[in-house]
Amino acid sequence: MGHVNTVFHQILAEIPRALVEKVSRSHRADHYVKSFRTWDHLVAMLFAQATGKDSLRDLAAAFNAIPHQLYHLGVGLISRSTLADANTRRPSQLFEQLYLQLFTRFLALRPQRKFKFKNPFFAFDSTFIELCLAAFPWAKFRKRKGAIKLHFRLNQESILPSLLVVTHGKTHDLKAAPELAKDLQPDSIVTFDKGYMDFNFLFSLENRRITFVTRVRADQDYTVTGQQEVLTN
Repeated sequence: MGHVNTVFHQILAEIPRALVEKVSRSHRADHYVKSFRTWDHLVAMLFAQATGKDSLRDLAAAFNAIPHQLYHLGVGLISRSTLADANTRRPSQLFEQLYLQLFTRFLALRPQRKFKFKNPFFAFDSTFIELCLAAFPWAKFRKRKGAIKLHFRLNQESILPSLLVVTHGKTHDLKAAPELAKDLQPDSIVTFDKGYMDFNFLFSLENRRITFVTRVRADQDYTVTGQQEVLTN
């Protein structure tokens, strides 16, 4: 049977392996490592993210179920213990640096499209990343669940996150909002949901000449003092 490229293989083709090895060398991440090098680790973690695996055992089982495709990904079979050791020993700063360099690369490769706004346009939002409470007891989110919260600033033109802030799962969105907004340029436009509704925060954006778009809370106490004429085409 002839080889057919999978979607996952095509995604990995956009990540220069030479760049991964360069970043790995700068962190000495593969020093004394004979197998399961940084590239293997990256492929495994991306596979876990793409397939929604939530445990190392589940990831290893699913990964090893497609041995005929692993060769074309440049990796081999893995075990749960190997994954656990790599996650413990390989520095997270390596993947942070790799992400930032890939972000710059993909930003230049993004398809050009007509954009209705001349001003920089961003969106603030957040999502939860579940963690094993037994392994990360400090991340207790609910009675039997652990989580961290990923706050992000999405560039609406490139549809790529331009800033990520990681906090405890119980952290309110407003706590991370100043960090997401700290380097926005005047005349930028930012949109977010009602979770960011705080007048001190909104006033700080107004003082920096940043336009914001949000929704009014249902229990908001306000008085309408005027109404702009609705323009129609």
